[in-house]
Amino acid sequence: MRVLRIEPGQELELIDIENKLEELQEQVEGYIECVTLIPGKLVMIVNEEGLIQELPYNMSASIIARRNIVGNALIVCCDDEDFTDISQEYVKEITDKILRWEWLNE
Repeated sequence: MRVLRIEPGQELELIDIENKLEELQEQVEGYIECVTLIPGKLVMIVNEEGLIQELPYNMSASIIARRNIVGNALIVCCDDEDFTDISQEYVKEITDKILRWEWLNE
C-alpha cells in the first residue's frame, strides 16, 4: 500500500508498506489511532499512546491534522472499512499545504 509518511523534523516521504496492522504499528511505533482528515476518504494513522510515551512533536502532521500530533504519522486513503493507497492528488495537496505554511513562517 502506498502511504505518505511524516516523521518529526523530516521531509514527507511516499513509501510502500504492507496493508497489515503489524506493519502500521511498526511504522508509528505502537498501537494505531486514526485521525480523520476527510471523512470516508483520507485518514492519518498515528501512535495512540504517543503523548504518554513522550514522542517528539510532529509539526507537519499537526498542520495537516489541525491538532497536535506526536511521533510518526502515515496518511492513507480509506473506503469506509479498508485503508487504500494515497492518491497523487492528495499527496500534492498535502505537500502544497506544508510548503505554504513554511513559506508564511520564514
